[in-house]
Amino acid sequence: MASPRLRFRPDIEGLRAVAIVFVVLYHAGWKWAGGGYLGVDVFFVLSGFLITGILLEEVEATGSLSLTNFWARRARRLLPAAAVITFVVLIVDAILLTPFDQIAAAESARAFAVYASNILFAFRTTQYFGGPVDPMLHTWSLSVEEQFYLFFAPLLLALAVWSRRHVHGVFAKRLGIATVFVSVASFVGCLILVQRYPLVAFFILPPRAWEFGLGALTVLAVRRVDILGPGVVEGLSIAAIAGLLASAAFFKSNVVQPLGFITLVPTACAAALILTGASARESFVGRMLSTSPMRLIGRLSYSWYLWHWPMLVFLREYVSRPSLPLSVAVAIGSLIPAAITYKLIESPVRFSKALQKQAKLVLVGALVLAVVTIGLATLAVRHANNVLAAPKFAALLAARVLPDGYGNGCHLSIATVKGPDCVYGKPSGDTTMVLFGDSHSEHFMPALDSIAKLRGWKLVSLTKSACPSVDVHTWNGQLGRQYSECDEWRQASVERIVKLKPALVMIANTRAYEVVIGDERLRTDQREEARREWTAGLTRLFTALRPSGARLMVMQNNPHPSFDISKCIVKHMDNPVGCSSYRMRAVDTVLAPAVRAAIKGMPGASYVSLNSLICEGSVCPVVKDGLVRYQDGNHLSKPYVLSILPQLSDLLTQALAQPRPQ
Repeated sequence: MASPRLRFRPDIEGLRAVAIVFVVLYHAGWKWAGGGYLGVDVFFVLSGFLITGILLEEVEATGSLSLTNFWARRARRLLPAAAVITFVVLIVDAILLTPFDQIAAAESARAFAVYASNILFAFRTTQYFGGPVDPMLHTWSLSVEEQFYLFFAPLLLALAVWSRRHVHGVFAKRLGIATVFVSVASFVGCLILVQRYPLVAFFILPPRAWEFGLGALTVLAVRRVDILGPGVVEGLSIAAIAGLLASAAFFKSNVVQPLGFITLVPTACAAALILTGASARESFVGRMLSTSPMRLIGRLSYSWYLWHWPMLVFLREYVSRPSLPLSVAVAIGSLIPAAITYKLIESPVRFSKALQKQAKLVLVGALVLAVVTIGLATLAVRHANNVLAAPKFAALLAARVLPDGYGNGCHLSIATVKGPDCVYGKPSGDTTMVLFGDSHSEHFMPALDSIAKLRGWKLVSLTKSACPSVDVHTWNGQLGRQYSECDEWRQASVERIVKLKPALVMIANTRAYEVVIGDERLRTDQREEARREWTAGLTRLFTALRPSGARLMVMQNNPHPSFDISKCIVKHMDNPVGCSSYRMRAVDTVLAPAVRAAIKGMPGASYVSLNSLICEGSVCPVVKDGLVRYQDGNHLSKPYVLSILPQLSDLLTQALAQPRPQ
């Protein structure tokens, strides 16, 4: 017999309300919801509980389950509203976003049509609030849920068939054992994966499966809830809701939301609330969650989740830096289209008597809807590409072309510590030059390669993303930890340079890093202690390179416009002067003097700059004489670097004139 505890639960609707409010306020930027992203983890536990309960009930009643009926129910529940939001986003994208962002969003919509957007985002190294934001980014969690539904139901069916000839209750026991095994493996895998590839751990299903598993185990625990006394139920429910609220308020996130042990708090609290809410004696917390306003928000939570994020993204497109009250107002205001979507689309399709009897037809309709969505997204990509094909975009497109090192593996990614032997210029040349640094070194490669070929030099490229050549420990936001891969790569690179004994090493890095000093993370553009550690690291680097006998040329970092160049140029296509930045804001006036002072007097070392070319008087144009100078908000473009080749060549000549260090 199925458990009576799997009846309709109004308190679960209320728990949905708590989770969605967490998520919405976090996305709106409210500081007291700094851990609001954990509301998604609560939804995963709820999904695991509800879906397992439904499937368990069917297996115990019939000895089997219908995958067709299950997937059709999920399709009726989720697809209509998701399709509407996707269509709306594609339309608004064409109006508000640049063609480049339209392409990215359309590709996301295409992936979401087959519930694979989470995989796309994992390999895009996508971050919330980390640059141009995709209005489809929030669909990652919906894709994770759908993948859970896709794989979990067949596993339960196989388990049901295996348990069919055994005594009553064997299926539930085997389900519990299997769920514990899978959940533990998933959690351990999450802890391991998050150390090396946190964005992958964040976005994909396997490291998240334990959260659904916790919900599934709660179904089995609910069957024994009556062994808990009224006092235990009351106390546990109060502790659980307090823990849930505290996690939303105090568990702050960095660029990559923390995973693993910290996620145990909200998920365990959610499971405890589900468990105590099943007690025959309703707790105070259960009564609060079951109130009409909470239940209403809970019913609207799915549509609200779908609507709130695109509306916040579009707000930030229209208002560059919206105030917190405006962001919160828009986030709450998205309840209006959510309610309309629920009333006119989500609810009618979900509860349609006719569709409930046509499971196969529903699945066919779901496939058709996916094909239509993919087709519309493909048309959106084609439209954006047609717009970009206009002659006026030619210079901008040329500026967005990355140096060859990104494509041939010579510019190492964050996770990579060893690359190919990247030799440019004339490999057999008598004079060897090394380029050493982060991506702000790599953007000089096109010009340096040309210079090396003209002079008959051997040019060796040693560059890595977000990794300075300066000997300091840095924090990497995408990894959410100290950047150990950078330290390992830098040490190996220094050893290689010493063996090469080049005539010249050109060092170039960006100007703002989080330097790890003891237990602190301090930014070089904000804290004096960080700048002192940076210059000390530069001295350590010079000392380590001295046995190579190479002259060292340190390039001052180029001016940073600090805004999306492509977006600005598209909006000011007829007057790109509007995208110029003020020199006093764009040029580094904080770290540069400290570096210059540290290098002064060091034998064989020079500190050089091209910033007088990039900036003219008090402004730094991003477009001049039809040439776009920046590839993005801080990297110089390939066409511009090639245009200043003579000046860069002169600097190299002057550096070579320095005496070799002894």
